[in-house]
Amino acid sequence: MIEEVIKEINEAEIKAQEIIKEANIKAKEMVIEAETKAAEQRKDSVKSTKQDIKATELEASKKAQEEREKVLEKGKQEAAKLVKEKEKDIDKMANEVLSLLVEKY
Repeated sequence: MIEEVIKEINEAEIKAQEIIKEANIKAKEMVIEAETKAAEQRKDSVKSTKQDIKATELEASKKAQEEREKVLEKGKQEAAKLVKEKEKDIDKMANEVLSLLVEKY
């Protein structure tokens, strides 16, 4: 009877060691899986962030181009206005010079 109890105890110890071994293997697999998922999430996060940055850059570039076009158009209008004003002044001065020359000669 004692031998049977010892045998049962030995079998229980062996079974317990197998359970511990399987638990350790499963724990290692869980850690590897968690690390793999974390790496994938980091990769996805970096990719998403790069896409967001690119979209933001494109939007900023588009707005800058629109603003540039507005500034250029305003500059062209102001330049045309200035040219018209100066043409009137040039005509007036040319007439005055012509009048002076006609009076003198």
